[in-house]
Amino acid sequence: SGGYQNPGGATIKNLTVSGPNNTQTTWDEGEYGIKIYNITGVNLENVTVTAANAGIQVNSSAVTLKGTITLSGNDWGGIEVCKSKNSEVTAVGTLNIDSGASIVCTGDAVPAIWIDGEAGTAGTVTGASNLYTYTKTESNKTQIYYFTHIPAQAEAKIGNTLYDTL
Repeated sequence: SGGYQNPGGATIKNLTVSGPNNTQTTWDEGEYGIKIYNITGVNLENVTVTAANAGIQVNSSAVTLKGTITLSGNDWGGIEVCKSKNSEVTAVGTLNIDSGASIVCTGDAVPAIWIDGEAGTAGTVTGASNLYTYTKTESNKTQIYYFTHIPAQAEAKIGNTLYDTL
């Protein structure tokens, strides 16, 4: 009876995306440079996303990062990993950072990657051992944030009190 069949296997290489970010100061209902929804086997290699609310959304998809992924200059962050709110989509977001990949995301208080929702239930990230990780538990929900460097405002607050305002 036919529903949509996920073909998988897409590769995006050597791409630069700028925008959209309409206001430059506030979240504009999630204006991402690239949105990947409900697909597996996606490879992003040597991709740059700037001037958006956030660079890339990995929504109920399986994505591998290769080469250099540049996410600087976005309003709030680099890559959101999440699960669709559509009840018919059951997959969580999964992001794998290839062993040779490099993530560039400059700016204080800007996560390179974050799991939007309960870690494990909403999404997973693998290969991030060289990134700084902050785990935040609030309202019985544990979220994980990954940074390419320790944010300057957090240097004196390493530990569980780090980033209470995220």
